[in-house]
Parts: sequence; structure tokens; C-alpha cells
Amino acid sequence: MEKIQSFSLALEYLKQQEILVSFQKGNKVLYCMKKEKIQVQSKNAAYVLTIEDFQELFEKEVFYLYEQKDRGFDISNPLSFCSYK
Repeated sequence: MEKIQSFSLALEYLKQQEILVSFQKGNKVLYCMKKEKIQVQSKNAAYVLTIEDFQELFEKEVFYLYEQKDRGFDISNPLSFCSYK
């Protein structure tokens, strides 16, 4: 996985319909953008945020670019929540 170097670059990737990954307390979390909202999904939670709320909550998060060859997700069918992939 490619580490994303800044929050602004992470937002650009989301706007380009890419899926991002972060790791929080040992859990993998996926992020994608649909209709100007950020969808967030992990093993234990799924929710939707405005871009402003996403920035407020995750500005300091370390993101990685998701690649389909990545394995080991604890989420059943990690791409299903972003239908464009």
C-alpha cells in the first residue's frame, strides 16, 4: 500500500474515486467518496460524513491508497460499499 503524504492529497484521491485505508487500534478502516460525502467502514462500524466533518475528525490520520491486491481485510467484501470500484 502506498502511504499518502498529506490530508489534502488524501482528499484529492477520494475525489478521484479511490479507496483509502487507515489503521485505528489494530482495525482497518476504509474510506471512499460518494455524492460529496465520505463513507467510512470498518469491521465494527459504517457511517457517512460531510467533507468538513471528515476533515475535522481525520485531518491527522495516516492514510494509505487501497489496492485490490491488498489482502487481509476483516471486512466482508471491502469494495461493496463503494460501487464504483
